[in-house]
Order: sequence, then structure tokens, then C-alpha cells
Amino acid sequence: GCFDFVIDPDGTWHFLECNEQGQWLWQEARCPDLHLLAAFTEFVLAPNHTYRHVPSDSDVRAAQYRETRWQQDMRTMTAGVGVRPGANVLAERVRAA
Repeated sequence: GCFDFVIDPDGTWHFLECNEQGQWLWQEARCPDLHLLAAFTEFVLAPNHTYRHVPSDSDVRAAQYRETRWQQDMRTMTAGVGVRPGANVLAERVRAA
């Protein structure tokens, strides 16, 4: 599974959840007609029980996001918590100990 944690300003780690199938955007690479990233982000930004994604040529695709924005977004989200984007946090903690 993929484990989600947050680190508070004091450096204490808090467990959020374990996603049994934490990675799913790979399906977009295998099935180009799926617009998973666009559909997911649209729903999260405006949840509605009647939501229905209508694919568009302007949809952001997972591969495009990884190539253009992912590293910068990860740097922004992890600023000040001592984690580098894509880092194996557990391995780094063990090495530091």
C-alpha cells in the first residue's frame, strides 16, 4: 500500500491512511482514452453527487503533468518539512539515525 502522512511544524509525523491501491494514474498511460487526472481534480474542486466528466482535448493528462509541473508542485507542498520530492523518506530517516 501507499501510506500518507503529514508532518506538523514540530516535526511530529501523523499517519493519515494506507491506500491499498495508492497509485492509479498509470492507467491513463495504458488507456489513453481515460482522462483520470482531469476527472479526479474536477470532482475534488467541485464535488457534486451528479458529477460527470466530459473529456476534452484541453484536459490535463497525467503524463503531461509529470513532465511539466510535478517536481515544482512537490517542492512547494514539501517546503519546510525536510522532505525532497520523490525521496524515500523512511530510508533517509534510517540513514540519519
